[in-house]
Amino acid sequence: GDRSHAVRRLASGADILQQEGCYGGTCGTWEVESLMRDMKNSEQSALGIEVRTSSITATVVELSAGGGSPTEPSRVPFNAPAGLGVDQYSDLLAETLVKAVAPWAAWKGVVGFSLTRNVVKAMGYLNDEGTLPAVLSLLLQRHGIQASFVHTMDLTEAAGYAELGAGQFEAAETESREEWRGQVLVATLGANWGGVIFNDGHRIRQSGLSTMVTPDWAGSGSDLKQWGRLPRVGDPEWDEYIRLADDYIMNMVELTRPDHLVLMPTGAAATRPERLQPEAFLPLLTRTSAAAAAGGFTFGGSRSPEHAIVRGAALSALLELRLVRARKAVRKALEGAASVERLSPAQLRAVFDAFDTDGSGLLSSTEVAKGLDFLGLTNDASEAFAGEMAEGMTFEGFDQWWKKRIRNARVVSITSHEALGELVRKPMAEIPSGFGPLVLVEVTFSFCRACKAFARKYEVLAESHLDVRFVSLLANHNRETVDWVKSQDINKAPYFLLYRRGTDITSPIATWTGSSVSSCEAAIEQAQKGLAAAV
Repeated sequence: GDRSHAVRRLASGADILQQEGCYGGTCGTWEVESLMRDMKNSEQSALGIEVRTSSITATVVELSAGGGSPTEPSRVPFNAPAGLGVDQYSDLLAETLVKAVAPWAAWKGVVGFSLTRNVVKAMGYLNDEGTLPAVLSLLLQRHGIQASFVHTMDLTEAAGYAELGAGQFEAAETESREEWRGQVLVATLGANWGGVIFNDGHRIRQSGLSTMVTPDWAGSGSDLKQWGRLPRVGDPEWDEYIRLADDYIMNMVELTRPDHLVLMPTGAAATRPERLQPEAFLPLLTRTSAAAAAGGFTFGGSRSPEHAIVRGAALSALLELRLVRARKAVRKALEGAASVERLSPAQLRAVFDAFDTDGSGLLSSTEVAKGLDFLGLTNDASEAFAGEMAEGMTFEGFDQWWKKRIRNARVVSITSHEALGELVRKPMAEIPSGFGPLVLVEVTFSFCRACKAFARKYEVLAESHLDVRFVSLLANHNRETVDWVKSQDINKAPYFLLYRRGTDITSPIATWTGSSVSSCEAAIEQAQKGLAAAV
């Protein structure tokens, strides 16, 4: 049957309730220890559920117990016969899920699901994951579990949170773990590969890594899916697996430039007797090991305990709940706004109140930085508030800063390629007074350290070319823009595109990469000469 029929069967005829997800590219997550301080007592624990093609595992995680579980996880085999339709697969999944969560049949709190790509595909939601929280919530409800909030994620997200949680809870007893300062890349290895990025303990959501960096199966002439299982040491496919893994990890490293890289074996790689032991596996990744030895980053294996994925799923759901609430507050503040650069006084006051998470009436640089992340803006709050944050920022000070840094900024910040298309397509007759026909676009990513370092230089460059419209496009703020960036073969940042007004974004005058002011100036000068000659 078709997927809509499967939804009706899972929901037992009930209406599908829309569950708000978080799709913003830079909506970071607060650190685990702050979650312990701020969440209500009823939200200090969550039910984690890991769904694989071979099993379903469930357990409850309690923050008060250091992220541990008061009981042993429940694991039930899930072996769906090949060739099942969406309806049959979903029915079998529901039957197995009920058995796995039986110890917590009266659960009424937060639930986090980690699902592999193959499971999502078999359920018929591979390109519609946003519907999964509502579907699974109703499925649990049908069997007596009244979840207050359901969050779904892939295996890599859960693995990243499991690793972060292990570090944060250890830090609660010792000193803060220095490796979580700066940019951390957690890469999962097994039959499925993936990566998640954390910046100072805050996860960078919708980073675009899964789209921008994919395993080079086609280019290698091999296909892991055709091997039938994860290779073991000594198998004919083992050397090829190592080479592909090394190339894949280095592609992520070159894009994200992490301070620390953590490799986490998952699935069979983490559970079978001949599991991928980090101390033996890491030296085999020759390119990655050489890059780390050259001083670019530190490199190590996971320290997470057994059942890390299911625990990470529970922790992720608790953090996501807090994040959704914060986003709702900011969205409510922005109701009716055409753009964040043109907020009314009342809307700006509402934004201030939404940023002011502790209700003190004063904004700290941390509160501003997190709030700007929600809005898709990339200002360096620490630099912007230098000398102004000793006693915090009042609304009056925030209003003046907003006018200077946002409303009257020479560089326009946008978060979608659709917005870029509208800006570039505008004919000369419709552009603001003082601007000429050129539009210079810097493509950035929320995890791009070179982009952040170049930001101030880009602003100064804009001040010296007042007739050119300078734009900063945050490329990983939504999935559609990530897909567009990949279609344009943009895999390094900062990446620059120079356009002439009245054209299409697929037809730039020039493109280049690298943090070079002289390259930007040379491209602008050459384009202006070309336009003058054409006249």
